[in-house]
Amino acid sequence: MEYITYEMFGAAGDGVTDDMPAIAAAHADANAKGLPVRVKKGVVYYISPKALTAVVRTDTDWTGAEFIIDDRDCEHRGASLFVLPPAADPVELSVSALRRGQTRVDNPTGEDLYVLVTNENHKDYIRRGLNRNNGTARKDNFLLYADGTLPS
Repeated sequence: MEYITYEMFGAAGDGVTDDMPAIAAAHADANAKGLPVRVKKGVVYYISPKALTAVVRTDTDWTGAEFIIDDRDCEHRGASLFVLPPAADPVELSVSALRRGQTRVDNPTGEDLYVLVTNENHKDYIRRGLNRNNGTARKDNFLLYADGTLPS
């Protein structure tokens, strides 16, 4: 088999049956074998409010499928459904400023990078009422090529 499917691990894709255990198992197997994951086109995967996370380390193509994420009565509101851990340890970059239309950022690593920028001075998703919180730091991301150029 050249790829893994959720159905190989018991996913029904009927929009009713909880497919998350099969989804998590499929990604675990794909990660172990280094194989990509493909969905079945036209299916509807149902993800229940149970606290279960799929770790994605290989290429995944969700084209043609739908996902119903039932977040009523979540077992753990802070749990992620999908986690994409980095392939390498993070590299700390010092960037003095970022602005719209910028074409270059100094890249001392000489490698293509996925950059995650966090601004602790700007908070998003501030909630009032029942699930009150002070929000989370604004985050943005971009690709930075080895030569310091940014995609146009």
